[in-house]
Amino acid sequence: MEITTLWTSEVSSLMESELMSCFNETFSQTKPDNYFQWKFRDNPFGDSLHIVVTDEDKIVSTRVFWRLDIGDIEAYQCVDTSVLPEYQGRGIFGKTILVALQVLNGKLIYNYPNNLSGPAYVKYGWKAIKDSNSIKVNFTSLMLKSSTVIDWKIRSLRWRFENNPEARYYTMKKNEIYYIFSLKKKGLFVLLGKTKFKLDLDHIKPFICFSYDNCSNGLSFYSKLPYMSKGAIEHKLHTYLFDMA
Repeated sequence: MEITTLWTSEVSSLMESELMSCFNETFSQTKPDNYFQWKFRDNPFGDSLHIVVTDEDKIVSTRVFWRLDIGDIEAYQCVDTSVLPEYQGRGIFGKTILVALQVLNGKLIYNYPNNLSGPAYVKYGWKAIKDSNSIKVNFTSLMLKSSTVIDWKIRSLRWRFENNPEARYYTMKKNEIYYIFSLKKKGLFVLLGKTKFKLDLDHIKPFICFSYDNCSNGLSFYSKLPYMSKGAIEHKLHTYLFDMA
């Protein structure tokens, strides 16, 4: 097997199709046709790093370090890792991690791992972020007061929330501030943050809402896996950064 690294701008249309085929086959699903274009090519933060594993010219594993800065820090989030079922258990995870660390060379990397991958990341130097594993609930009017600021320009906000091809977001306006929510289940809205910019999102007025952010003014009722990072973080990690939280 051979491991290749490519920045998004180096990924051809044919390669894009093959990468998405590997991902869809691994998880027995079909991502939207414009998923790669939106998530990586249109990303206002810049190029992402793609780790590609091939076996005799067949792509058998993909991993992306998604460019998504934190404040003014250049940062990458581990996303969209796939290994074809017949190639799992061959140490591909560890090999691709080492290649990525060499290429990114000290850059901040963060993610939201699952139960299986979490211990593996710890092995390669990732550390859990303190106070990032609580889900809170409260009346929306009280939760808004502690909502985190999404400090992005309007272009980034539109890309992330308006144009997302597989997730739907909502907004609520109060005192000239716009609050952004995601919908996890019918009627269960998660408060992601606030901005001064108006986005073209459906308006809602939930009586209660949830938050994954430690700064939120809510009652903790459930623990989730913590966020993790490779490298020191000077800014807090907030839910709006993550596509899978």
